[in-house]
Amino acid sequence: MKSITSKLLVAVGIIAVLFALLLFYSSYSQTRNRIYEVIGDQAAMALKFDLAIRSYVADHIRPVMYDLIGEEEFILETMSTSYVARSIFEDVRTEFPDYIIKFSSDNPRNPINQAGPEEMEIIALFNDNPDRNRWEGTITIQGKPYMAKFNARRMDESCILCHGNPADAPASIIEIYGDTAGFHRPMGQVIGMDTVAIPLTAVSENFWHEMGTTFFISLLLLMVFFLAVFMTVKTLVIDRLSMISRHFARAADDSGYTRIPAEFIRGRDEISDLAAGFNTLSEKLEESYAALDQKIQKRTQTLEIVNQQLIREITERKKTEKALRESEERFRALHNASFGGIAIHDNGVIIDCNRGLTQLTGYTREELLGMNGMGLIAPEYRQETMAKVYTG
Repeated sequence: MKSITSKLLVAVGIIAVLFALLLFYSSYSQTRNRIYEVIGDQAAMALKFDLAIRSYVADHIRPVMYDLIGEEEFILETMSTSYVARSIFEDVRTEFPDYIIKFSSDNPRNPINQAGPEEMEIIALFNDNPDRNRWEGTITIQGKPYMAKFNARRMDESCILCHGNPADAPASIIEIYGDTAGFHRPMGQVIGMDTVAIPLTAVSENFWHEMGTTFFISLLLLMVFFLAVFMTVKTLVIDRLSMISRHFARAADDSGYTRIPAEFIRGRDEISDLAAGFNTLSEKLEESYAALDQKIQKRTQTLEIVNQQLIREITERKKTEKALRESEERFRALHNASFGGIAIHDNGVIIDCNRGLTQLTGYTREELLGMNGMGLIAPEYRQETMAKVYTG
C-alpha cells in the first residue's frame, strides 16, 4: 500500500467505522433509555389511573351506596374497587392484550386476582418493608419479561369492614365469596397489589424499529460525510500533490536538467507554497547551472592555456635537458682530457675545472674553485681573453 490515497482511504474508513460504532452505541443507549422512559411513563400513568378509579369508588361511590342500601349490603359492580377497576381495564386490554393491569393478592376472594410466584415475592418484599409501598423494575411473569409497577394496598381502618372479622362483613360479600378468603387481615399487612406490567417484547419491537430507522439514517449521513471528507481531501491535497509529484518525475526524466519548467498550483495554502518553493528552487538551480557553465568555460580556457604553456615548457625542458646531457657528456670528455686546462666560471669565478688545469697551473682543484680565473691569465692577454669570453 504505497499510495497516499489508499492510506487515506483506509484511515478515513477506520475512523468512519469507529465513529459509526460509537454513534450506534450512543444512539442505542439513548433510544433504549428513551423508550424505557416512555414505557415507564405509560405504566405510571396506567397505575395512576387504576388508583384514581379505586379511590373514586372507595371515597365517593361506596359511601353513596351505603346511604342508599345500608352497610349490610354490598353491590359488587359498584362498590368493589378491584372489581370496578378490573372491569374498566378489561376493556382497555382488548386493545393491548399482552398488558397486565390487575389487582393481585396472596389470599384473594376472587381467584382471578390470585398473585403469581413473582408477584408473591413482591408482596413478601412489601411485608418485610412496612415503610415501602411502591416497587418498579423488570420482572418475569409467567415466563415473559415485563416492565412492571406495583402499588401495595395495606390493611387500615377503612378496610376492617370487608377484610376484618367475617361476622362484621356485609352479608352480600359472604354470600358471594364465603367467609374464608380475604378476612382476618392484621393492620398494616399487604392485602394485595395494584399491578401494571408492560411486556418488554413490545419495548423491543418499538426499540428496534426506531433504532433501525435511526441507525439507517445515521449510517447514510455518515457515508455522505465520509465521501464528502474524502473527496475534499482528495481535491485539495492528494490531486495537487500528485500534480507536483508527476512534475518532479518529468523533470527528473528530462535530459535538459538545466532548465526545469515551473509548476503552478492554484490556492493560497501549504501545497501552493510548496509549488512556489519548487519554482523558486528551479530558478535558483537554473542560475547556478548558468554560473557553473561560465566558470567551467573560463576554467577550461585557462586550463587549455596552461596546458599549452606546459607543453611548451615540457618541450623546452626536454630540449634543455638534451642539450645539458650533451654538454655534460662533452664536458666530461674534456674534463678527463689531460692535453689542456678547462674551467667553468660564473662571471670569472671558477666553479669547476678539469685535471689538466691543475697540472697546467700547479694549483689543486680545491684551490682553483672560487678563484678568479683572470688571475691565471698573463696580464698582457687578459683583455683579449675577456673579449673572447663575452663573445661566447
